Amino acid sequence: MANRGGPAQDSTLAAGGVPAGELHAEGEGNQRFNDLSDTQRDEILRSQQDGFPAGYEDLLAEYYARLANESAIEDGEATDDE
Repeated sequence: MANRGGPAQDSTLAAGGVPAGELHAEGEGNQRFNDLSDTQRDEILRSQQDGFPAGYEDLLAEYYARLANESAIEDGEATDDE
C-alpha cells in the first residue's frame, strides 16, 4: 500500500512507459571530433572560450524580457512597460 502522507518506505524504480529512442555507440561524437584535423579541432576549442559575439548578450536579454512581458500580458498581469 502506498504511503501518501510521507516518504516512500523503499527506494524503487517505478515502471515507465517511455521507450528508449535510437541508441548510439558510446563516443560516436568523440570519434567524429577526433577525425577532424588538428587545426579544425583547435579552432573549435578556441571558439568555446571566446564567448558570444559583441551585442549578442544584449539581444538575448531583450528577447527574454519581451518573452516575460508577453507571458505576463497573457496571464493578465500588469507590466512596467505599460
